[in-house]
Amino acid sequence: MTIPVSAGVYFIDSTIDQSITGIFAESSGRQGISGIRLEHRESVVDIPAKEFTTLSEKIDVSQIEVSEFPESRKVTVTRQNEILYIRKPDLLSKTKWEFKSDKYITADVEDKTFLDSVQSGKQSIVARMYIIADVRLVMEMGTDGLPDENTCKYTVVKVHSVHVPGDGQLCLTE
Repeated sequence: MTIPVSAGVYFIDSTIDQSITGIFAESSGRQGISGIRLEHRESVVDIPAKEFTTLSEKIDVSQIEVSEFPESRKVTVTRQNEILYIRKPDLLSKTKWEFKSDKYITADVEDKTFLDSVQSGKQSIVARMYIIADVRLVMEMGTDGLPDENTCKYTVVKVHSVHVPGDGQLCLTE
């Protein structure tokens, strides 16, 4: 079963299902009704009367497990040009990297060009180094219908640049 996120209210409030099944139950078997047409802007859906019996059956949503539609229970956001201070790099591509932004995070790095440059030694990693990158966050929806930050998974999608604080600044000495 695939359900769009916008249909989430359906699983919280079953009155929508009760209303829809009621319409089809009342219309089923009535003389002169050959079907129902639903129109919304340019979209039109025709439902023939022979389908009314099936559509009038109630769905018990309390029996549906979240694992049956996991993708509809996730929220994905990509943040552009995030500043991430490197706390612990992965030089062998076996573990997640650790970064500091507004909080400490661990993340996979998908940017193959950046990873290749680090693992080949072309890009050295030094103390206080930071990257500017696009970061994807994936969070599961909580029981309250809101994203649960405790389930957040981070992925560095694209590294735009690498910096050390003070790069490009002149040092003035007496």
